[in-house]
Amino acid sequence: MKDNIFIHIGVPKSGTTALQTHLFVGHKELISIGKIKQYSTEGVYPNKKLEYFFSTLKKSEEITFPYDKMHEIYIHEIEKYWDKKIIISDEGFTNSILGDTYLKAKRLKHFFPEAKIIYVIRNQFDLIKSFYYMVPKSPLFLTNEKKPLSYNKWLDISFNNINNSFLLSGKYYDVYQIYTKLFSEGKILVLLYEDFKYNIEYFGDKLSEFMSIDSKESLALLKNKEKINTKEHHILKHFGAKYPFIEYLFPLFKCLGQDFFCDKIFDVNLTKENRTKIIDLYKDSNDKLNNIMNNNLFKNGYPN
Repeated sequence: MKDNIFIHIGVPKSGTTALQTHLFVGHKELISIGKIKQYSTEGVYPNKKLEYFFSTLKKSEEITFPYDKMHEIYIHEIEKYWDKKIIISDEGFTNSILGDTYLKAKRLKHFFPEAKIIYVIRNQFDLIKSFYYMVPKSPLFLTNEKKPLSYNKWLDISFNNINNSFLLSGKYYDVYQIYTKLFSEGKILVLLYEDFKYNIEYFGDKLSEFMSIDSKESLALLKNKEKINTKEHHILKHFGAKYPFIEYLFPLFKCLGQDFFCDKIFDVNLTKENRTKIIDLYKDSNDKLNNIMNNNLFKNGYPN
């Protein structure tokens, strides 16, 4: 088995779109066989067989998991790239809504036993807010409201259904433990979304060193990436039909800033109770991972 396979496992809402559609697809030393685009009617994987492979890996129950068919796709669609440096990117691997995180990691280990793992995490306060921007009507797909819910009501529903919610995606140390036990500690790189956003040179250098790819090319792709604003998609979805002129104002909103735009549309001020719930949910996990990462989490305001 080749050891030149890298798996980017998320976390969702942590720069995954930019990494998938620019760096992983654009770098000359990489072959991307995971997600390569977002919001496409033609699919987000290179072909239908790979889409089936990774979608099944994430969602299928163990008792019905089609190992024979999966191995057949693996032989025909993945083994042919063994002489290349392969990147598999899919934030669904750590999205707690899409099945058991350990089961998904175990399957990745089964098919890619020598892979190295890339795990980008984000301050959970911002992570949850970003997910709310994406689905304000339907918190974690648990309800289907006609109008966007308030942020705090959305959180209340999420906490009341926590075992089926996105919130568990933010327990980073639990995910870190799963992957280090399966793949070994030296094969997992944890990076911060905050570095991706505010210290792109450092982020690009660390990622390139881990993958043994040209850092100058990586940095050029990351710096010159298109200003993807997936939040535009969500705002159009919820307000575009009623206010069609919004679409023409997006260039202005981009100049003002994505967070500025969404923060003006949505009231995302936490109640004291919900802020405490978020801290209590993540503080132990963050404390353990913070010790591994030389205090970088708490320097970036992660809940503690």
